[in-house]
Amino acid sequence: MSCAIPQVESSRELAERCQEGDARAYAELLERFGPRIYGFLHHLVGNAHDAEDLTQEVFVKAYRNIDKFDPSRAFDPWLFTIARRTAATFHRRKKPVSPLDDEPASDAPSPRGQVESDDDCRRIWAFARALKPRYFEVLWLRYREDFSLDQIAESIGTTHLNTKVLLHRARTELAGRLEAAGMLHPSP
Repeated sequence: MSCAIPQVESSRELAERCQEGDARAYAELLERFGPRIYGFLHHLVGNAHDAEDLTQEVFVKAYRNIDKFDPSRAFDPWLFTIARRTAATFHRRKKPVSPLDDEPASDAPSPRGQVESDDDCRRIWAFARALKPRYFEVLWLRYREDFSLDQIAESIGTTHLNTKVLLHRARTELAGRLEAAGMLHPSP
């Protein structure tokens, strides 16, 4: 008796199956990308409720437009492009409101180092969110989604070189703000 290891399909293969009408492939893509798209949108729009709604909207758009996906390209940037554009549309339609803290307080004790690390991470992303939207997007896609420069370029609709410049400028501006806030020490 042999134990076969289940083969994991690539996102591109799942998208191709979706194009053929396979609902299970769509469900797998939703499961695989749902949390990532939600996290990206949550940082773009600033609250959980809107991010949940927009995540659902992104996947509906992706499903309706799956026939426009080019299987010779990567699926991840295609989906994140839809997410980015959906967030941009949301911001154009949105009426200004003051954001609420949508993260519930936890009573669970945790090690001090982890708390400080998590707090620093949240503070850094808060500073990043205050940058130009394009700078925030390239930082998020590079450091949270681990996209390559080419994938980022495809997602935001620009060239590899322009993406490199945007990422450099975003890191430089973020470092300056972190230094001014005392979170980063100037390099000698």
